Amino acid sequence: MTAEHPAAGPGLPVRDSCCAADGTCDDGLPVPVARDAGWLRAARQARWLAWISLAWMCTEGAIGLWQGIAAGSVALTGWALGSAVEGLASVIVVWRFTGSRTLSETAERRAQRGVAV
Repeated sequence: MTAEHPAAGPGLPVRDSCCAADGTCDDGLPVPVARDAGWLRAARQARWLAWISLAWMCTEGAIGLWQGIAAGSVALTGWALGSAVEGLASVIVVWRFTGSRTLSETAERRAQRGVAV
């Protein structure tokens, strides 16, 4: 059931059905997109940037929470807890661009929904 598709990159699953001009296949799923070396390099950079962002959010959140509790400041504590949301978005980006998910259209949709939530 996995035939060669002209737009498929290495390791990208494809379907037997023909593709329409609107960018979908007969089964309604999107056409597999080729991933060139530049795209893969950008994906690797996105993953590293997400790791750096995650480290920063953890540090910011820990220090802010520590100081917010020490000072008895609800505002500072709330600001520090906001880092958890930003950190979760970074975790989703790392998940999206790791391993076989790097070339997965399904992982892309799940990551978009996860960050949106």
